[in-house]
This record gives sequence, C-alpha cells and structure tokens, in this order.
Amino acid sequence: MKTYNDRYELKDDVDFIMGIVTDVTKRDELVYQLFEQWMYTSPDSPFNDYNQEDVMCAHSLVEINRNGISSEWEGTHVVFEDISPKKTKTRYNLRSRK
Repeated sequence: MKTYNDRYELKDDVDFIMGIVTDVTKRDELVYQLFEQWMYTSPDSPFNDYNQEDVMCAHSLVEINRNGISSEWEGTHVVFEDISPKKTKTRYNLRSRK
C-alpha cells in the first residue's frame, strides 16, 4: 500500500492511470483504490486519523461500552417540589422531597 504525502501525489497517480488504462470499470476501480490510500495515509486528508489523542479517546469509549460500564452519573438526586401559594406567602418554597 502506498503512503501519500499530499493530494498532488494522488493527482499524479490518477492522471497516470487515466492515461494508460482503457477499460472504464477497471480504471474506476484503480482510481477508487488510490483515493482510499490517500484518504487514510495523507496528512492533508480530512479522513486521516493522525490525531492520536482523538483515536485513543474513541477506543476508550468503545471499550467502556463493550465492558458494560455505565457512563451515567451516580449520586444523590434532589427533587424540588412546587408548593402552592395558598400555604406560603412566597410563590415558591423549594424543599427536598423525603
């Protein structure tokens, strides 16, 4: 598999393939393969995963999901009730429910 340094190398290879391959189906297949190689190896490709920190975070999230570890927050939840204005002078009296 070829490693590309930029999109201009890809363009040179595509131009070469377009110039020598006459079978349209085979030519399209070869160009697609070259594009995929550029897509995953070139630093100027928006699809290249050269940011290793993002890749490590994604792998961690997948591993957490596979192990069944919950990512939900655990702790005490406080629920507030709206007290009727008839019982108090203020509009709201926020107290934790027991």
